[in-house]
Amino acid sequence: MLGLATPGPTPAASSRAEVVVTCMIVLGLVIAAVAEPVRRRFAAHASARDCSAMLDRYAEHLAHAAEPKPSAAAVNDRVRATRVEAASNAAFPQCTDEITKEQAACALASTYADEFERCLQ
Repeated sequence: MLGLATPGPTPAASSRAEVVVTCMIVLGLVIAAVAEPVRRRFAAHASARDCSAMLDRYAEHLAHAAEPKPSAAAVNDRVRATRVEAASNAAFPQCTDEITKEQAACALASTYADEFERCLQ
């Protein structure tokens, strides 16, 4: 039994296996990073009506954040001011391209501004 080595993986085979596993891990991370934006791009998007309703809902949240029990007039004023601001904002018309129906439904069901904002992330 002298001179006989115990069979086992050679250093080259072991190194190759580590490289393959590392590449698979990196590929998995890349897929995970790209999957959500790709899913959003091909998902159904919010309609103009959804975007308008979301704008009004967000304005209502802002009115309630500023004052716990705002009057109806204060809420309406906030909604009007937010619509004027949105009309001059170049990002608002992109709503129908950027926001999915799922995000819009979440935002419209939100109970406060922070929750609304999380829906759109």
